[in-house]
Amino acid sequence: NGIDLSRFAPSDAARAAARAELALPPHAFFVGNVGRLVREKNQAALVRAMAPLLSSTVRLVVVGDGEERAAIERAVAALEGKAAFVSLLGARGDTPRLYAAFDVFALSSDSEGLPLVIVEAMASGLPVVSTAVGGIAAVVIDGVTGALVKAGDVGALTARLGDLAASPTLGVTWGAEGRRRALAAGADEAELPLGDNKDLLETVRPGPGSGVHDELQPTHVRPPCGSRSSPLVGFRPMQEHAKPWPARPRPEG
Repeated sequence: NGIDLSRFAPSDAARAAARAELALPPHAFFVGNVGRLVREKNQAALVRAMAPLLSSTVRLVVVGDGEERAAIERAVAALEGKAAFVSLLGARGDTPRLYAAFDVFALSSDSEGLPLVIVEAMASGLPVVSTAVGGIAAVVIDGVTGALVKAGDVGALTARLGDLAASPTLGVTWGAEGRRRALAAGADEAELPLGDNKDLLETVRPGPGSGVHDELQPTHVRPPCGSRSSPLVGFRPMQEHAKPWPARPRPEG
């Protein structure tokens, strides 16, 4: 089985179209989150982390549904005058299009394995700012493809997201490297350290009950332009000596 990363290729046209459809300002900086709204994901912490940054030009978009939606809505309501700068979109079946609207992908989870949404975000060319829980640190390289903070450290999350809002070019650099690594892993048929938790193969698609359910699709990946390597990505459970992602020296400056 593989994951169709070709659906997540970054595009200026897709970015403009997604923002227009969602009535989002075309030139604002958007922090995006995709996932089930459950306690361990702690999206309310992301809302609090974004509070000092929110403005007409810096916004938060949360995609997904679940049992913690009411708690997240309360956290947004507590923002008072800044609540208008947070969009809760609910469950969506078109997440590849939504990633195109984001400038950075953020996770504030207290517990994770390795959520599929991180791989999707990286393939979309997005930098990732996340808590360093579960297997996330094996894929998100701090200072190279994104930024990692300790779980529960809302202040650190604010600081790292603020860094990217203040310097969007840094996010573009990190996002490009993350996409390169995601596609290189696919071309080499590398194994990612996914572990055994069912949440490791997570995506958000409409489903019964809460409106979302976890599902892994066997798919095909478009290799980097000019590559003759196999386009299949093997997202398999972690082996004891799983093959690491291709390393690349951190760019200077």
